[in-house]
Amino acid sequence: MDQEVDGHREVKERRFDPTKVPAIETMRQLVNEAIGSVLNLEAARFPRKRQRNQEAQRRFNLMVSALVCDATHAHLMEPGEWRRISLSKDRLSRRDAGPEFITEQFRTVVKYMSEPPLHWIELEVGNKSPFGANQSTIRAGRLLRQRVEELYLQTGAIGRDLHLMGDPLILRSAKVKGEARDIDVPAGEATEALRRDTMKINEWLAAANIRCRDEYLRRRRLDLSDRWLRRIFNNGSMTQGGRMYGGFWMPMDADERLRELYVNGEPVVGLDFGQCGIRIAYGRLGLTPPHGDLYAVPSLVGHREGVKRVTSAMFFADKPLERKPRDTAKVLARGWDIQYVQQRIMERHAPITTLFYSGFGMTAQFIESNILVQALLALLNSGVVALPVHDCLIVPRSAESLATATMLRVFKEIAGVDGVVDRKALNDEPEEDF
Repeated sequence: MDQEVDGHREVKERRFDPTKVPAIETMRQLVNEAIGSVLNLEAARFPRKRQRNQEAQRRFNLMVSALVCDATHAHLMEPGEWRRISLSKDRLSRRDAGPEFITEQFRTVVKYMSEPPLHWIELEVGNKSPFGANQSTIRAGRLLRQRVEELYLQTGAIGRDLHLMGDPLILRSAKVKGEARDIDVPAGEATEALRRDTMKINEWLAAANIRCRDEYLRRRRLDLSDRWLRRIFNNGSMTQGGRMYGGFWMPMDADERLRELYVNGEPVVGLDFGQCGIRIAYGRLGLTPPHGDLYAVPSLVGHREGVKRVTSAMFFADKPLERKPRDTAKVLARGWDIQYVQQRIMERHAPITTLFYSGFGMTAQFIESNILVQALLALLNSGVVALPVHDCLIVPRSAESLATATMLRVFKEIAGVDGVVDRKALNDEPEEDF
């Protein structure tokens, strides 16, 4: 909640977001209602000498839409929340300051929408910001709050204009003193192909029917409109890392995802690639993995999770581990030192020891991320909505067989070895009427 600091209201660190757009017909109708009422107010109280041309009216409509959508979103996420907004004439006149439809007329549109009796938004001009400058703030007004309640709107009613979201590819430098920085993504057809595939997935998810049960949504205040995925590459290379991040479902607890998510009204199932990284390592060297669970090491029986974490750390490291990786002590036997555990793992997987301590982990992540992307695209082409979570896909129950077969096929094509898919489902309740 906002607080008073030195006589001024402390504003949350959130800016007005002009990328918000209606995602469902009810929200589109609300935006059109706002546009009509603002035009009526203008005609009655601020009559124009001449009508707007078609292009000016388009920009006007988009400004009203962005204000309604972002104020609605803020209200649904945190009732009473304010958003910082710039009404500076100098800033609005700059063409690099935001979307092309935000012009100097934005000041006028904000004023009209905050005028009585409309009160689509509330406006406070020149509030003291925690960043040192005076900035205006807006939030949902009385009329907008009333209409949101009457229409039973949730955050899923609001989407994003994907063309305003920026590049879905992010490249980070190698870490220096534990920190990496964003650097320029290289040009070229290979990069463009990665970008096209990621955008295609984002467009599919933006239009998908993905919901949560109302009680859970109210309690957690999830932002169902957050579906923008980015691929993040590492070490200054477009062949390192590449996992997908973003999407409201990723921060959810793993079991809550399986209990609370619905796709097209159906409960979901989680499909995980089992032993993914180590199988990719065998495929990288053109070898066939041993039968059975690759994290089952004879001398380390009963501590599979610890073996899995240490094996992963060995792939990422550039030299033998000198201490147990974080959070592994509790999943390994107390008397085992890290040298003993590493030696037993290397004995179990002697054919791929050249990949341990070689930094192969980021390469394995790149291969894994490509497998996930290609599986997503194949399911998309079959009309199946799938939500990625690193090496896992969340799919509606009716698509489980198709998704499993697709994941196994793509894994074999890209990794060069057979994959394993583990399934988990926790919601046996009937479909919801979304």
